[in-house]
Amino acid sequence: MKRSSDKYHKGLKKENLRDIILSLAVSVLFVSTIFLSGLILIKSDRIAYVYIIFMALLYGMGMISRNAKSWLLKWGLSIPFSYMVLQYFWQTDFMTRAINWVLPGYGKNSAGGNFAGFLMLCFQAVLCFIGGIAGLQVGKKLVDHNKYESFEKKQVIIGIVIALLIAVIDMMLERRFPESALIYS
Repeated sequence: MKRSSDKYHKGLKKENLRDIILSLAVSVLFVSTIFLSGLILIKSDRIAYVYIIFMALLYGMGMISRNAKSWLLKWGLSIPFSYMVLQYFWQTDFMTRAINWVLPGYGKNSAGGNFAGFLMLCFQAVLCFIGGIAGLQVGKKLVDHNKYESFEKKQVIIGIVIALLIAVIDMMLERRFPESALIYS
């Protein structure tokens, strides 16, 4: 009897680890999309909306879960992870520096730019919410444990690759931006 209990707990730990990894991946994806879409919006609103739609689809794929408990774990953990990712963007003054990279000498974002960014964030949040709910429904369709476990392994690998790719892109862009001190002088 103890063997089946140990096997169950190991399986549960593995599933929870996968959920934690995916919650971190969707956090990186969600927060980075806020800032990168703002950067893209400066040049083209159409491309920014297409980018947000694509990222919301990836978010939904990351939220595909075996059950509602797993889905809630991913979503719940994504909130503090998102805050940690957001700290990077705030600490590097990402958006102000991005604007000054695209439009040299611009300074700080205007009220109109902040309002447009807020509308984009609302659009993104609604799409990611829909994607997340769709992910839960898709997970219910993959009820067969063998099917889901195979899918989840691929999901975690793809999630890690996408999160790392986004992080590398963010850091590469951030290095090209003007220094904060130059913006305000």
